[in-house]
This record gives sequence, structure tokens and C-alpha cells, in this order.
Amino acid sequence: MGEGVVDVLAAAIAREHPGLRGFTRSNLFRMRQFYETYRGDEKVAPLVRQLPWSHHVIVLGRSKLPEERSFYILMAIKQGWTKRELERQIQARAAVEGLAAVIAPEASWASRFFPPKPVPDAPVLRGVPHQPLPSPRKSRR
Repeated sequence: MGEGVVDVLAAAIAREHPGLRGFTRSNLFRMRQFYETYRGDEKVAPLVRQLPWSHHVIVLGRSKLPEERSFYILMAIKQGWTKRELERQIQARAAVEGLAAVIAPEASWASRFFPPKPVPDAPVLRGVPHQPLPSPRKSRR
């Protein structure tokens, strides 16, 4: 769809349906992008109906990979993310970390900076003497 056609279509919709909102030039381009992105995706297609348009505009505008878009759509539905929370999660690159943790837990961001500490085995603790905690003293007033 060329830019001239979109301009004519947006003007025609505004003229014929003056109270109808949301059919601006930029939204018509987004609608086309939405259709082209999800038309053949059998997994995501049923999910896209469960989110408001504003969520899709954010996901389409900021997520380039299909796996990333699927992640944000699914998490927004499951977690009930608002538009602002979705933006915050994308800004924090939650999909990159979430997918990395699923694909290769040892390669996730958190494990690179905060490696898991080894848990002592029970036999090691057996040799440590146990000291009971002192009983609380009553305060004198």
C-alpha cells in the first residue's frame, strides 16, 4: 500500500465516518504491519486478540524478532501487564533474559554477574558445633 493510497483512504474514512477514530495515516500503516506480521503465525494469532491495540503498537515498534514478540505478548497476557509495564519490560530487555534463561540457564545475564554459590553438603555441616541462641533478656525499666 503506497503512501498516497493511505492518505486518500484515511481522508475518505474521516469524511464518511466523522466520529470514527483510530484510522489515521500512521494507524493504517500499523494495521498493515500488524496483519503482515501475524497473518501466518498459528501460535500467536489466537493470543493477539487478548491484548489492546496500544500493546501491539508497542510490541511491533520495539520487537524485531518473532520469538521476542511472542514472549512479550504471552507475558503481557499472563501477567496482566499494563501499557506502561510492557514498555518497562521491553526497556529492561526482559525477553532477552527470559529466553536466555529458558534456552541456556547458565548463560543468562544474572548468572554471568551473580554466579550461583555452592551449597554446603550436609556432612560438612555435621562437624560444626551448634551454639544455641541466648534467651531474650527482659528489659528493666
